[in-house]
Amino acid sequence: MTSIAVSRVRSTLVPVLLAASLMAAGCGGDGKLDAEGAGGGTPASQGPSRAGAVTVETLSFVPPDGMARIEPSQDGVVLEMSAGGATENPGQSVPPPGVQVFQGGRDLANVSVRTGLIEGRIKADSPDAQVTTRMVEIEGAAEAAVMETVYPSVSARQLDVVIGTAAGPQYDIRYGGLQSAYDQAGAQRVITSARISGAGS
Repeated sequence: MTSIAVSRVRSTLVPVLLAASLMAAGCGGDGKLDAEGAGGGTPASQGPSRAGAVTVETLSFVPPDGMARIEPSQDGVVLEMSAGGATENPGQSVPPPGVQVFQGGRDLANVSVRTGLIEGRIKADSPDAQVTTRMVEIEGAAEAAVMETVYPSVSARQLDVVIGTAAGPQYDIRYGGLQSAYDQAGAQRVITSARISGAGS
């Protein structure tokens, strides 16, 4: 299980994530999906917009602009989106930026353990990766953390929003891509718009 959010060329970008196998072990990957649109919304500085939100069971968030659903490429991924719905740029071997949502069962490890495992895997695969982690508040979540990773060797960035819930599925929203195509405002909008509803609160 390796990827940076968008990647069908995992060996070119960055092999990442034990979280994928943790999530796959915790669920069957058959989460209920509902999309109210792809992209749209207002900048994060204007507060969490719900326009263009996508929903996976109890999780909803607004993805970066221009994202369209594609077929998930890994076990444990219940939602995958890519810029323009493309899996790679025409005539190029580099994939466009993209989003993945990993979903696991309620007994998955807490957020602190999960972020530690994710960072350990990132560093094992890409020793020069620069990872920063901070706890955040996500509406309806029991706990949540934001991990931001920079991969200097491939000039790429990755955002993970690792979410723990009290009684429902556990989630990791991942957004990533090459630095030149990474939408920082869109990444912040993922964080500010994320929320857990219903049984997950």
